Amino acid sequence: MESIGEYLKKERELKAITLQEIATITRICTRYLQDLENDDYSSIPAEVYVRGFLRAYAKCVGLASNEIISKYEMKRRGEN
Repeated sequence: MESIGEYLKKERELKAITLQEIATITRICTRYLQDLENDDYSSIPAEVYVRGFLRAYAKCVGLASNEIISKYEMKRRGEN
């Protein structure tokens, strides 16, 4: 099954959008965007930021942010 990060990266690449372009639009540093694509949330300061960053990234590449957040919630519940 495709991870959230893999899905975001695939959609970004299909639309030929660079991480730098997303960073400029969302004002999220590229390091955090790379972490989202790698499904590594450990460097992101707080849970609220993870959700906000996922929403902003999804919106930027034309995805339904609620769908991404739902997938993230299911992943988190599965880890606990």
